[in-house]
Amino acid sequence: MGSKYGNIDVADLLYSRQTIQRSTFLKMKECQELIRCKVAQYGQQKCVSFTTDLTTDDVNKNSFMDFTVFWITEDYELCHAMYKCEYFEQRHTGYNIKQAIDSILSELNLDIYDTPCTTDKGSNIIAATTDKTHVDCLCHRLNTVIDSAWKEILQQNEELMYLDQFCHELVRFVNHSSGIQSNLPSTLKHGGLTRPWRSLSNMFVSILKSREALLFELRNRKRNILFRV
Repeated sequence: MGSKYGNIDVADLLYSRQTIQRSTFLKMKECQELIRCKVAQYGQQKCVSFTTDLTTDDVNKNSFMDFTVFWITEDYELCHAMYKCEYFEQRHTGYNIKQAIDSILSELNLDIYDTPCTTDKGSNIIAATTDKTHVDCLCHRLNTVIDSAWKEILQQNEELMYLDQFCHELVRFVNHSSGIQSNLPSTLKHGGLTRPWRSLSNMFVSILKSREALLFELRNRKRNILFRV
């Protein structure tokens, strides 16, 4: 490099992809070793638990499995760290997930059967942890209760049902129309299936924040949209 370009400051060089990848994986290994030390320390005192889940990205449809460990210190401080988030190419069966979980537990020198876990109520996750001490996730249970209650309310209240449908159609229209979203103070969020009630709340809030700008944009486009205000 010096023979070709003369005296240069190495701090001004751009790192190659290989260098960044190598450095990232080295740092990951360092972090995992620190986590293993903590888990080994508190695992002997039966103060370690874990949670795991599978997620699929929306673009390439690749699946990943995350594994987070929790431990409680002598001062009753709850600590946690994500130990792994790996590409999961196998079918999402209870058996395959169990094999992956047991492999990580063994890697951390944790008891395969006696280490408690907290997960959602997915049938494959439940099947994978059936031989372990399993505690339901309070957030997921709360989500199920609120989501079920909201659906019942929509069935009983016609006005709310129309409002819900209208908001979804409005956001869908804005997302499929060029030049509207970029002129709004807040991005309109369509909601989702992972956390329906929270997504609905975000959708309603985003519409309220952008109400005036949205009315201006739609009027300029001379769309025959009926607004109830």
